[in-house]
Amino acid sequence: MYTKVEKTNMLNCFIESGKNSRTAARLYQQRYPDSQCPGHTMFYRINKQLSVNGMFTKTKTTRNTNINNNNSLEVLCKFIENPHISLRDVSKDLNLSYYFVQKTAKKYKYHAYLPTRVQQLLPTDYERPRRITFVAHMMVRLEDQPNFLEKIMWTNEARCHNNGTVNHHNNHYWSDKKSPLVK
Repeated sequence: MYTKVEKTNMLNCFIESGKNSRTAARLYQQRYPDSQCPGHTMFYRINKQLSVNGMFTKTKTTRNTNINNNNSLEVLCKFIENPHISLRDVSKDLNLSYYFVQKTAKKYKYHAYLPTRVQQLLPTDYERPRRITFVAHMMVRLEDQPNFLEKIMWTNEARCHNNGTVNHHNNHYWSDKKSPLVK
């Protein structure tokens, strides 16, 4: 940790060197050989802190940690509105601490469930009228136009990376009951 006088000296060297941090570090070392010379990035950070905060130290952001039923209700409403929202997003949206949001979810037995990944149809998939309607529609279209399927662009909705991996970590849903969500 540097004193305010040392930080002021660093800032003067940074400004005199034309805001070049490496030159400022050499200049600081020449002028103050007895004191510890900081890394060159420190000069840039001090200048940025002073321009953003108006002081050398960061201002701490405080979040609302008032635990009451209204805040708990707002957190639960966020989970009901969007079951796929993250704790961090709820915390940011409601200006509540992450810890409070996490504690509220635990108190009301909300859990981040991961969907079950399957690569085949399940027996329950055949019972859904939507799928039967789709198949009937496709059969009629194929009778009218035998090459109809060649005109459809088939896509995969998973997020894939260029190295072949798929990220499923943020794919969760918040609920107070485990329901068999299948993707």
